Amino acid sequence: AVFRRKSLACGVDAAVSILLDTSGSMRSRMAQAANVTYALALAFQRIPGVQTSVDVFPGPGVPFEEVLQFKQNINSAKGRLEMVEAGGGTPTGSAMQARLPKLLATRAEKKVVIVVTDGQPNYGDEQSLTHAVVGEAARHGVTVIGIGINAEVGDYFAHHVDVESVDDLASALDALFKGELAALLAA
Repeated sequence: AVFRRKSLACGVDAAVSILLDTSGSMRSRMAQAANVTYALALAFQRIPGVQTSVDVFPGPGVPFEEVLQFKQNINSAKGRLEMVEAGGGTPTGSAMQARLPKLLATRAEKKVVIVVTDGQPNYGDEQSLTHAVVGEAARHGVTVIGIGINAEVGDYFAHHVDVESVDDLASALDALFKGELAALLAA
């Protein structure tokens, strides 16, 4: 065969998008949630073969704001994450819908979206859009993981972790990272 697919003998070839809920209900825990999101993105960037992006939703006047692009150094996002302010609703479906094409455009073999939220998507169209986008992601082989902070997110995300408070977020992400997520990335 003239054309052969380049394959990795070992290692990881993945793209991970982290979406952080910055809705008004996150106000009291925003700084800590942003710090944990930064630490998670930093951990992913330290794994050879993993490219990471971070979005916050809602953004100022828009459904989401890109804080870290794929292949961009995480240090450029640290200051932006530290300045994130909570406000507005929870446009989960819109944020995922905006991120999915960028994730699919990567050449990574494995693709993951992690949604960190303290609640359900906005009522009405956002809830059905969230279900639709999660389904579309699955059809494209994208794993979507929900992390609920004092909220059950299993209705929207088949893969999910629910924590009681933002204080438990670091240990839950650590367990997720070492367990299900590590197996997914290494498979």
